[in-house]
Amino acid sequence: MVTENISIKMLEDDLEEHSDVDTRLWQTPEPVHPSPSAKHSELRVLCFTVTDKFAKIVSLCAGVFLMLCAGTPYMVSMYGQLFRMRYKFTETETIMVETCAHAGLYLGITQGIFYDQYGIKKACLLAATLLFLGYSGVFLTALYGSSAVGVGVCLFLVGQGSQGFHTASAVTNVANWGSTSRGKVMGLLAANFALSSGLFTLVAGGFGLRKEHVSPCQNSSHMEPGERSNKEIYFFLLLGLLFLCAGMIGAVLLNKVNHNVQLESDEIELHNVNEANDDLSELSPEIPTEKDICGLALLKQKVFWLLFVSMAIEDGVAVMFGNALGSMHDSLAAEDNSPPLPALEVLVLVFSGSNALGRLGWGSLSDWFSSNRSLVLFFTMVGMTLSSFLVIVAPSQILITTILVAVNFGGMFAIAPVITAETFGYKHFGTNWGMVIIAPAIGSLSLGRLYGAIYDSNVEGSCGCTGAHCFKTTFIVATILLIFGCCSSGMLAWNLKVGRDATSPKAE
Repeated sequence: MVTENISIKMLEDDLEEHSDVDTRLWQTPEPVHPSPSAKHSELRVLCFTVTDKFAKIVSLCAGVFLMLCAGTPYMVSMYGQLFRMRYKFTETETIMVETCAHAGLYLGITQGIFYDQYGIKKACLLAATLLFLGYSGVFLTALYGSSAVGVGVCLFLVGQGSQGFHTASAVTNVANWGSTSRGKVMGLLAANFALSSGLFTLVAGGFGLRKEHVSPCQNSSHMEPGERSNKEIYFFLLLGLLFLCAGMIGAVLLNKVNHNVQLESDEIELHNVNEANDDLSELSPEIPTEKDICGLALLKQKVFWLLFVSMAIEDGVAVMFGNALGSMHDSLAAEDNSPPLPALEVLVLVFSGSNALGRLGWGSLSDWFSSNRSLVLFFTMVGMTLSSFLVIVAPSQILITTILVAVNFGGMFAIAPVITAETFGYKHFGTNWGMVIIAPAIGSLSLGRLYGAIYDSNVEGSCGCTGAHCFKTTFIVATILLIFGCCSSGMLAWNLKVGRDATSPKAE
């Protein structure tokens, strides 16, 4: 009996001891409300998201505007023809003048280093100053003299200023956007760069820039000073003033978006801002600091040299074609029984429009190959090879050839900057891109001189060179080089694929 009472007592004590726990099991937990500081932090993230979107759109619009102002070096085939007829430049002098503009455009390492060291605003202002000085110099040289060297120096400054606009726009906006959008963003920027020459060709027509042009066989003597009309020369002064204002606008509106929104860890928990973080993941690309390669370290990279060689060949052929478009057109038009050819102004506009479509199209396509964009670069190299071969077998199809060359040329410039950024990092992107585009300068200078030398060697009498033989030999050499370029771009794609596979999580 005593034992039974003790057991009952122990059971009662045990129930009293655990009664609170049992009661809590049946109670509905009270909701946990975020602290005011957490709500404030969540609002901050959402505000940063909206602000980033707006800032990126404004910066992209500013980049598009600067790109529209930066592509005028592609009009040099028109400039060259003007100086050939006005001052009787030889084909070698004409090609030299045109190549100086492209050399300034592609020797962009100076602009890249300046951008990395001094920032966006000063880079835009420097580029605007160079463009103003360059075009003002062309205006004064055309007005008072006929020096091919003087025109070449001024156009080199124009190329440098144009590259400054290009660098500021491309580097800033490529870094602002995520990997799924970079190709389209760079394609949009590059397309407007290509449209620039077409746009200003129309403006130049209002100044009568092309009205004096006639075939050398129709008029073998250049105009005397009293016969010259200076109306078209003021087009260069207009460009200088316009681009000076454009640089000031770019310095204000072009900005890098802050990718690192600093939040204190105790202010907000991750699950409270999932939606905001989803937005930020698209807006703020990860910038892999472990890939920041520059200087001598860049020169030791095999993929750098494969990209360098590929760009030197493809761009060299495309620029040579663009610069020589005027003389090729005149040579074919002067040939007996020549088929009807489009006017040179039409070819310049077609080149500009096709170049823009190529940049936008190939750039958008590269986002589908974002794991290895260099494959798309290989495709453009194959297309350029076929275009060069078409010049050899069907030289009279100059309109079709112009479209094919421009489309593939545009694709290269839409893809190469993104490849450079994603492969070597963003910290020194401006400098690295400046080093990469030394390649086109080498290619365009070498092939330009080759074209001029072969063309001049075939000149007979005062009518210049007539017929496709004036340039066919040059394009045979170009086709051989492009086949080699297909090999280098293919090796680039393979090496980048192997490198990414080796560092992917699956490889571990």
